[in-house]
Amino acid sequence: MAAGQILQVLVCAETDPGSGNGQVYGPVPEAACPPGQNAYVVSSYVPFTSSQTIFEGIALPFDVAAGGGIFGFGFGIVVFFWLLGLKGSVLLRPFWGR
Repeated sequence: MAAGQILQVLVCAETDPGSGNGQVYGPVPEAACPPGQNAYVVSSYVPFTSSQTIFEGIALPFDVAAGGGIFGFGFGIVVFFWLLGLKGSVLLRPFWGR
């Protein structure tokens, strides 16, 4: 499922945004930019309105409680196998066959 599309977007900038990649056209005359800035047409990825929740979910701050829970679970599994005396044998036994 696509979350956006590539469109030509008008960008106001003081300097050329980087025409080395061949995706910038401009400056465009008679554009509504602040004084001292030129308008450039840039190929840009524009997300759909319907995919807003995808990008908002990515931008959320790190949840310390969830991260601690995942780390605690993984560390607990390691300690559990260490206490059982299976250090490495869980991974090595299928390859060296005992």
